[in-house]
Amino acid sequence: MAPPEVLGKLAGMLQFMQSGSYIIGNAIAAVVYPAFGLTFMIALDVAGAVLASIAVATSGIKTPAPERHTPEENAEASHHAVRAFLLETANGYRELKRHHGLFAMLWIGFAFSVLFSPISALFPLMVFDHFGGTTTQSAIVEIAFSVGMIAASGWIGATGGLKNRALSCTLAIGLFGAGTLAGGLVPPSALVVFLGLTFAMGVSSPLYSAPQMALMQERVDPECMGRVFGLYGAVCSWAMPVGLVASTLFADAIGVSACFVLIGAAMVILAGITWAIPSIRKIG
Repeated sequence: MAPPEVLGKLAGMLQFMQSGSYIIGNAIAAVVYPAFGLTFMIALDVAGAVLASIAVATSGIKTPAPERHTPEENAEASHHAVRAFLLETANGYRELKRHHGLFAMLWIGFAFSVLFSPISALFPLMVFDHFGGTTTQSAIVEIAFSVGMIAASGWIGATGGLKNRALSCTLAIGLFGAGTLAGGLVPPSALVVFLGLTFAMGVSSPLYSAPQMALMQERVDPECMGRVFGLYGAVCSWAMPVGLVASTLFADAIGVSACFVLIGAAMVILAGITWAIPSIRKIG
């Protein structure tokens, strides 16, 4: 619905909203968890889901009432839905293959998600095990990451970000990798330095996701947009458990700080690979 020239700004605004929710959530957690414990935290999570559901229900979005069917018709409808899902996924894959740069970025996104997903799980372990910190300090680290996201998202929302979006994605991967690598090398007495690096890592996140979203919106056929976004989301979602399992094994074997160093180094290499792919360089 939005004109192409403002897609980058809209993606930045979306990231800005999400980053703000992360800050509020972590600030609440820093106060609530020490005082009331985990059970109350889970109750807050449920309350948030209920409020979100009410917001959607009252948003004015109308859908037709479902038709009543016999069990046999429901079974046939289920089989048809599965076939339709597989067909739409295949169509989304074919649409992405028509755009060589986007297709290459799909697999770069998979690799980045494998490396990115463990970081959020390792942040608290890094604070507790490496720096000997507290729950409050762990929340502050998460907030520093979110503040970085807000700063970058606000800039993208106001200016549209870098004109060369492929360069923006590459720089974001490199910046996140450099911050992660340096974070693993920070001595236990320098938590403040780690906070600064965490802020830089937060800055890199919207620099990657917002331009990538705008690129797909600009180049993909509108009729295939949902299929392409669904395929991309599925690929990145499958990457997350892979990264978490691998990081768990490595964290137990070599330590959390060493994991940060390895993940950061791998991200820096991935940034170099990304820029070395001609179809990605030309897409921006």
